Order: sequence, then structure tokens, then C-alpha cells
Amino acid sequence: MIDDPRARDGGSRLTKNRKAWVFALIAVLLLSVAAAGLAWLPVQFEIEQVADISVTPVNSTTMPASTVPPSTVPPSAGPPQVIDLTSSGDTLDSDADPALCETLPTFLIADDDSQSIAVLFGCGTQDAPEFNATVFRLIEAGDDPVKGSLLGLLAGPTAREQGSGVSSFFSADTARALESVTLSAGALVVDFNDGIYVNNANTSTGSVFFKAELLANVFQYPEVETVEFQIDGSCELWAGYFESQQCQVVSRADWDSQQASWSADTPAGG
Repeated sequence: MIDDPRARDGGSRLTKNRKAWVFALIAVLLLSVAAAGLAWLPVQFEIEQVADISVTPVNSTTMPASTVPPSTVPPSAGPPQVIDLTSSGDTLDSDADPALCETLPTFLIADDDSQSIAVLFGCGTQDAPEFNATVFRLIEAGDDPVKGSLLGLLAGPTAREQGSGVSSFFSADTARALESVTLSAGALVVDFNDGIYVNNANTSTGSVFFKAELLANVFQYPEVETVEFQIDGSCELWAGYFESQQCQVVSRADWDSQQASWSADTPAGG
């Protein structure tokens, strides 16, 4: 075989070209890997930053309180609201300021199953009966309001009302003293049991205030024209409690005349 130097040179150049292509391919691959690595770094950094953020769950305790004002009921929508219905037998400080009675609740809301009734009391120490403290109670819609006012009176003022200056002979001790209330053609008969007996209620001064509380509460109702009080069904027992020998029926005219007499005898501002 003839040795051709040109053939050897051609083979050598082919080998060198292949090596160059291989090195170039490797370089391209290395550059690609490097570029991908550099591109991944900020993404990884961002993921790590997000992973470090804490999220506080939202629940009812973290939500801000509503700023919407509560609904209000206009005075024309119903009678006054009672604050405290619990009677108390605590006695009232005799030095209570009558002006405090002006703080009594004056708005009561009755629903379809109830009705509001007024109970009249005195306020502080008085020279003559004056019922300038009106409080309210709720009774069932079908109940007799006259009886309701008497029951409210006999239970006495609540602790809160006493703290406002309300005074009365009646308390939790007399709350069960009422036996019956009967109204017929304007004539009211109120029967009590022996729970009506109260210390000092039958003295000369005490009896005036004691009876006046009862009369004021029944005569607030225009349908009542006269009233007779009894104990255990006997007007004689009632009269005897006050050391009287005869039963007495009090008319509205009698009550109006008595109030006018007290007003005339009471000094201005007294």
C-alpha cells in the first residue's frame, strides 16, 4: 500500500474538528446549567421569604366591633320599661331626697302577651300623702289592671326604686296579702288576708298614709267609683284594725276631697 501524506493530514484534521465540536457542546451545556442555576436562586429566595411570613386566622374575636348604633324604640311605641322587677323588703332611708325619684324609669315595652300598669308610691319623707313616684309593672294581657296595680303596690318598691327615694308601707312581707278584687258597676271590693297587718299601719298618722296608698292606686282607674276594703271577707275586721266600729265605703268624691285637704295643709314647697 502506498502511504499518502495527504490522507494522513485529512484524517488528522477530521479528528481535531470532532474534538472542537465536542468541547463546544460541553461548553454550551455548562453555560446552560449555570444560567438555569442563577435563574433559580431568586425564586428559591422568594419562596423562603414567603415561608417565613405568619398568617393570623380571622375569627369573630379578632373582627372589629360593629359601629352600627343599637335600635331604639320611640316613646310613642309603647309604655315605659321596668328596670328591676325584684321586690325588696329593705327599709328606705328616711332622709331620702324626693328629687331622686325623678330618676325612675319611665319607658316600658309590653309585647302582645302583656300590658303595663302603673303603681303609685310616695317619695321620701312627707308631711301629707303625695304620690309623686309612679313606677310600672308588666302583667299578662288578659289580667285585671286594678288587681295588677294592687299586687304591685303590696309587693312594695324594688331595691333600685328604694334607692331612688321611693317609700312605702308595703314590702315583700305584704306581697301575698291580696285575696280577691271584685268590680261591679263601679263598686270595687278588695279583700285581704292577715298578711295585710303592718307595724304602725293602724296608728293615727300611719293609718292615713297606709290607706292613702291603697286609695291612690285604685282610684287611678276611672271605672272605680267606690271602694270597700275587707279582711277575710269582713269589712268589720278591716274597720276593727283601725279601731273603728263601722264599715266604710270610700267614694271617688271622698278621695278627691281628702287630697285637696292635704294640699291645702301642705306648705308651699313642702
